This record gives sequence, C-alpha cells and structure tokens, in this order.
Amino acid sequence: MFDCQASAARATVMETFPLARASSLRPNPGGYARLERNTRPVDVGELDDGDRPWLRALVDREWGLPAVSISGAHDPSELPGLVAYEGEDRLGALTYRIEHDTCEVVTINALIEGRGVGATLLTAARAIADERGLRLWLITMNDNIRAIDFYQRQGMDLIALHRNFVDVVRQYKPTVGDKTMNGIPLKHALEFSY
Repeated sequence: MFDCQASAARATVMETFPLARASSLRPNPGGYARLERNTRPVDVGELDDGDRPWLRALVDREWGLPAVSISGAHDPSELPGLVAYEGEDRLGALTYRIEHDTCEVVTINALIEGRGVGATLLTAARAIADERGLRLWLITMNDNIRAIDFYQRQGMDLIALHRNFVDVVRQYKPTVGDKTMNGIPLKHALEFSY
C-alpha cells in the first residue's frame, strides 16, 4: 500500500526512479516516490498540517481560491495531498480527493520546471489510485497548453470536453477574463484520465 508518513518518514525512500524520461517513472506502491536528477534527489511525502498554510498561499498565488473543478469548488488546503521535497525545501504539491471509484487530482504545482517534480507527484498519486482500484483523473482549462502537453506525455488520455466551463469558474472567481495572456480564449475544461 502507498502509505505516506509525515515529516520524519520523509527521509525513508523506498525506490529511486530512472532519470532519462518522465515516461520512465513507475508507481511505487510500497512507499515514497523519489526522482534523482542531476544527483539532487526529490522526495515525495504526505501533505501534513505544517504544509497546509504554504499550500494554501501557493494555490492562491498561482490559480486563486477556491480551486474549481467539475466536481465543485474546493479548498486544496483541506484535502489530502503530496509534497515534493529536496532536503527540507518544498518543490511542489499535489492535492486529491477520492469519491466513489475515482481519485481526482484537484491541484498540481511544480515550483521548479524541468526537474520531474510534476511527473513524480503525478506518479505518486497514480500509485495511490491504483492501490485502491480507482480511476485517476483531472481537468485543466483549454488555454493551459503546457499542462495539456504534460498530461499527454505522462500517458493520460483526453476523455471529455466540458464546454463553457469558464462560466462555472466565474461563479466563484468573477474576475476571470475572456482571454489569457497568451491570447487563447478561455472557455472549456479538458478532462484527462489514466
């Protein structure tokens, strides 16, 4: 079982993932995920109470609160999650919620791109879902080209388009505009799943 223990157990590493490509990462149902790249390890442990204020500030800064999904509006700091570390430094986080036979990734943030932090977090979440026999899924908006690319490189399939989902987002975040900085109209949510 993928059972993350907080703080003290973060030093316990059960497996090292290969470096060559994010697609070579494999779930480690027996323990923590670990990625070594450029000889600097990235460990993943359970989000604990000491991480929650940091996570809330991170998500608020990056996306605004609440996190809005097709499943509803969520405060990620109240959800279970995973945190990626290098030593004592936090490199990213993922939050999830389990309902019925699914595990939804509500938020995923990598503070350092290109180190495999997001891939390692997603792999650890997939291991949790697989251990429980759950389908792992998430959404992203149509303008988030980097995320769309990333999820497909991780082997996720685009399974649904939720048309005009931005109208739902605006119920919680009325200041969301019509276009993003890259000029793409903000309209739809894309659902990805393993």
